Amino acid sequence: MGHHNFNTEKAKTSKEISMREIMVFLFVQLKQFPFSFAAVIVFSLIAAFGELLSIALFLPILESFRPEAATHISDHLPKLIGFAANYLERFEVLDRIRLIAILLLVVESGKAVARYISGRLGYKFKIKVDKNLRMRCFDSLMSAGLKYIHKEKIANLFTIINNFTGNTSQVVYLFVTMVPDTFLSLVSFAILLSISVKMTVVTFFFSLLTVWALGSLTNLTKRLGQNVNRAAVKLNHTGFEILSAMMLIRVFAREKDVEKKFETAVDDVQDKAYKKGLLEAAISPLATTMLVLVVVVLLIVSTYILQVEAEYWLEMLILFLVVFSRLGGPLGRINLQRTQIVSQAHSVQVVKEFIDHQDKEVLPEGDRRFDNLNDAIEFDHVRFGYELTEEEVLKDVSFRIPKGKMTAIVGGSGSGKSTLIALISRLYDVSGGRILADGVPLQDFRARSWRSKIGIVTQNTVLFNDSLLANIKFGKPEATMQEVEAAV
Repeated sequence: MGHHNFNTEKAKTSKEISMREIMVFLFVQLKQFPFSFAAVIVFSLIAAFGELLSIALFLPILESFRPEAATHISDHLPKLIGFAANYLERFEVLDRIRLIAILLLVVESGKAVARYISGRLGYKFKIKVDKNLRMRCFDSLMSAGLKYIHKEKIANLFTIINNFTGNTSQVVYLFVTMVPDTFLSLVSFAILLSISVKMTVVTFFFSLLTVWALGSLTNLTKRLGQNVNRAAVKLNHTGFEILSAMMLIRVFAREKDVEKKFETAVDDVQDKAYKKGLLEAAISPLATTMLVLVVVVLLIVSTYILQVEAEYWLEMLILFLVVFSRLGGPLGRINLQRTQIVSQAHSVQVVKEFIDHQDKEVLPEGDRRFDNLNDAIEFDHVRFGYELTEEEVLKDVSFRIPKGKMTAIVGGSGSGKSTLIALISRLYDVSGGRILADGVPLQDFRARSWRSKIGIVTQNTVLFNDSLLANIKFGKPEATMQEVEAAV
């Protein structure tokens, strides 16, 4: 992955992530919570079975219009669908309808509960994955070398950890909520096939045309989603910049100018989000209109495909249309969820690449624990440059810092004094030569065990949003009050 520059029209990332890559990444996240995902599948299957029962209970109502007919549609359907009609035919018509009404209420209530539990589990997934992604991105940032962190803008990094991880967890939620609708759709298609294979083929063909027609809108939504993400990053940049320069802004009385700049960034985000929302809002009614078009086609085609000479052909057509209309809900939601997933593909890509460490220089470290310095710290022909393309700051530097003595490093501005301290602290690695502690290269020690023995007073004071005591004890949280008093 290349350096992220979200302010450009095209971010310098690798090629755009595909839907398949998104799905693979989502499955990797879901595999971390196998029992929860298994529960989603189980309750989705329960909801799908409820859909099957609802259709089966509709059959006896259809057949009640011709109670004396010799042949009914249930006689030509699989037993799994026709069982309700065969069982309820023993009841009188009025009693049958009353019983069906009660059973439908029970079945639909059970299906609603199953979908509610599945959706609740999906939201739980979102929360778990959200925290997991944020912490993985944070760990990736903590393990990255300072060269990477310094070349990135703080707002970029914050946007990845805060905004893009949230967007990615929302994609996981959308994916999980697609599971029940997918099973419902499969059950409905199976029922349609059992009613009429030819009619189902026609339905499938026109459904593909609908998906193809909506595909271009989906791709446009993806691009608009990228624009929203970039505008959000720009807003974060502006906010961080203003907060960092608040004193200068007030000293030079530039509050109005800065307010206008912030307002422009806010308007940009809202404008791009509004355009994306307009497109997403158009997809659902467009899909519904195309669904009506398919129904019109089915009505016409049915007069040619179905066996109109059979006395139950009208029942078959009505049942087919009822099942197809119930299929429209799950398919419409799947299409909308797919559109929303694609619109957040850029966020998924950035988070995925950020976690992969591919462009982050990670400082190598050994497995030795550093306990105490016995002799000296030694610079042995050290060379160092912040970037490979830039001139080296330190060239062939050699000296010793003996234990128990005060060593002063004196030099003009930009001569490398701060760089020496950063190298001793192992915030960077040398470009050439070695830094030794008691004759052992610093790379052989575990970095944290080495740094825990170092105390630094930096040029820039940083106060964390915590108590004064917590700030004093930051370098040694276990310090006693006596040690704190001695330090101040």
